[in-house]
Amino acid sequence: GGVTSVAFSPDGQRIASASDDGNVRVWDARSGEPVSMEKMSHSGGIVWSALFSPDGEMIASVGDDRLLRLWDARTGLPLKALQGHTGEINCLAFSPDGKRVATGSEDKTIRLWNVSTGEQISKTMEGHEDGVFGVAFSPDGELIASASYTIRLWRSQSGTPHGAPLRGHTSFVNSIAFSLDGACIASGGEDTKIRLWDVQGLHNIGEPLEGHKREIGHVAFSLDGLFIYSYSRESEIRCWNVKAGTAVGQLFAGYPPPEPPHTMSPIFSASPDNTHIVAGCGHTIRVWDTQTFNWEIEVEESLPDSGLRGPHNLLAGYIEDGWVRNSRSELLLWVPESFRGLVGDVSLYCISNDENNRAGPIRIHWDKLCQGRSW
Repeated sequence: GGVTSVAFSPDGQRIASASDDGNVRVWDARSGEPVSMEKMSHSGGIVWSALFSPDGEMIASVGDDRLLRLWDARTGLPLKALQGHTGEINCLAFSPDGKRVATGSEDKTIRLWNVSTGEQISKTMEGHEDGVFGVAFSPDGELIASASYTIRLWRSQSGTPHGAPLRGHTSFVNSIAFSLDGACIASGGEDTKIRLWDVQGLHNIGEPLEGHKREIGHVAFSLDGLFIYSYSRESEIRCWNVKAGTAVGQLFAGYPPPEPPHTMSPIFSASPDNTHIVAGCGHTIRVWDTQTFNWEIEVEESLPDSGLRGPHNLLAGYIEDGWVRNSRSELLLWVPESFRGLVGDVSLYCISNDENNRAGPIRIHWDKLCQGRSW
């Protein structure tokens, strides 16, 4: 089925994916092969999000069946199915200590659950006028941020609002993320802009980050807090320097995903050590080694290094005739029609259930390419 969500395990060794066929799958992050375990399925409809717990022992997933399901991350066996929402559940987040899970739903509410007992804790968080598409815990676990048409903050212990709604986006917000120090929130949505918010002062920080041409599905901070990664509906990943407010670079993640329903779960994730990026595109999951990736640097060299680098003069773009060319239009290699898509990566492998990609994982090592004077 079409991929709706991807997430690394805390140790970076596995990837959990959710899809519109109602299933959750786990993959080996190094080989791209599926991990042998019990089938993790929801009772019907789309699974919108699946995440590993902070200790890596559990997977939580949510979807159209209005249930928060907990699974054993090693075996795939079901642990609990938590019921309470009256609408489809779009998003979820684990607390930093892994003892609680927050869920956001089409019923316009956020609920907080005790992982051990399966019971709802604190009051139901109500106040949004539309469905909730993103939730996130602050690093200290004291606050929950939720995204709808507006962004709201809640005290996690009581479920009461923390300040007034944050307004600035001109359409729905699909994703939110706290900075590592908890002082800032990044948000991205259907207006194609990324906005930064001061948590203490509850106001905008600077001008929005602009560059994406389509809706933003996911935003995330780098481990050092210096960069923001964003993933948009044109299957483009961008990296932004937080302090400068400028783009560090961009890459195309793969085939543009099919037009989904309104809800948009995260289909992008960075590994805990920032050495790999994974993105879901249509029926395919793609993984990159960030240490060898070629970013198109668009800012001064004096700015901090994002850690994403690689060979130069590689042109990212669709390969309609099968030939991959560099920036000088020189031919590099020819790709069979069944494997063509957006090419602009260095060490890429695909995990795919697509009928046209039956061969399984693909890896292209650009550093081993031997190029002649002419073909």
